[in-house]
Amino acid sequence: MVKALNPPIRRKSKLPKIVVGAVTRRFSIRIPVKMLEEVNELLARDGKNGHQKGKWISQAIEHLYYDEDYVELIKEEWLERKNNVPLQVTLTKEAEEILIKIVDRLKEECSGRKDILSATIRVAITAALIRCGVL
Repeated sequence: MVKALNPPIRRKSKLPKIVVGAVTRRFSIRIPVKMLEEVNELLARDGKNGHQKGKWISQAIEHLYYDEDYVELIKEEWLERKNNVPLQVTLTKEAEEILIKIVDRLKEECSGRKDILSATIRVAITAALIRCGVL
């Protein structure tokens, strides 16, 4: 007697789906506590809330790409091991595309570095804080 096999049961996952080409994407980076405090103070001074932090960082990434010599800045960036906190950043689609371009270019030039994405975002934040006169 031959027994017919049923196709596998597909269970619905409770995890959210990642949509390619979505409007925003979330990144997790490590950032110095003092830098985070300065960003929060700047946003509060401009009358913006914490939810607009992602838009501000997205604009900082765009300015870094178009206005700065970002390759050398990112190569020289370093992070101390103490007094850092994780930060979830939600970027716009344009900023994400620019970030991918920057990371792809830097992977060729900085092959030994593992934190290119985080370093790029930190350099963009630092450059934006300098432009705003905070640093």
